[in-house]
Amino acid sequence: MSYSTLMLQVYKSFDYNASNFLTVKRNTYYNLVRFCCMDLDEYQKKTRETAIYPSENAIEYLTLGLNDESGEVAGAFKKYIRGDYDEDELRERISGEAGDVLWYWSRLLDEMDLTASDVMEKNADKLFDRKDRGVIQGDGDNR
Repeated sequence: MSYSTLMLQVYKSFDYNASNFLTVKRNTYYNLVRFCCMDLDEYQKKTRETAIYPSENAIEYLTLGLNDESGEVAGAFKKYIRGDYDEDELRERISGEAGDVLWYWSRLLDEMDLTASDVMEKNADKLFDRKDRGVIQGDGDNR
């Protein structure tokens, strides 16, 4: 789907409900996710060029790396709270660490024959289903 076709579909999908709040139809949201994910799927393919790790332990290696880099995001925020640096420095550090999280996430999905767009679409389906059933708040996977 081209960008102009997608934007036309988005424009046509806007409705005003009784409260005059702008709402977007669910299928348009999915098309937006698909359009955005083309870049993520391409990024995922490009990460193959920088993937240097033992193939026999790829899943374990990538899972630990993803956890490690996620911890570095949390560590940067912890240091911000402690006063080690200002909000601009926090933003810079989060940006760098989030890129590392994205790389490990992308590699893990690729090694498991999953695409970013498929994972995101499945997650959106789950969240909209929970919203429709009024159980988006709370905890547990099976709500």
